[in-house]
Amino acid sequence: MGPLVNSLADDRIRGRANSISGFTSSLALIVSPAIATGLIAAGGATVWIGLLCLGCLGTIAIGAQLRHYLTPEQEGVQAASVAAAPQPAPAAQRPDPVVDQPLTPFLDGANCR
Repeated sequence: MGPLVNSLADDRIRGRANSISGFTSSLALIVSPAIATGLIAAGGATVWIGLLCLGCLGTIAIGAQLRHYLTPEQEGVQAASVAAAPQPAPAAQRPDPVVDQPLTPFLDGANCR
């Protein structure tokens, strides 16, 4: 969650956005077990599962809507013009002087490094 908050927040509010994100995550970790335990103990397991499914669907919906507002840099993808640019041809292969030498000069020990 931190990289998403950092990429979406302006420089002037980045600290506040990170603190709010951390606070909501901590609050959810504290409150959600108590709510889930209370619902299950009261026989409301189906309500808990329904709320869990609604939360997952809400996350998907927010992610789908967020795609329309993000720039390609924020989304982490290259622009279509950059991705469609032709790639240069690979350079001619040059022999590696260490790999392509025969092993016999190294057997006498004089050329050891």
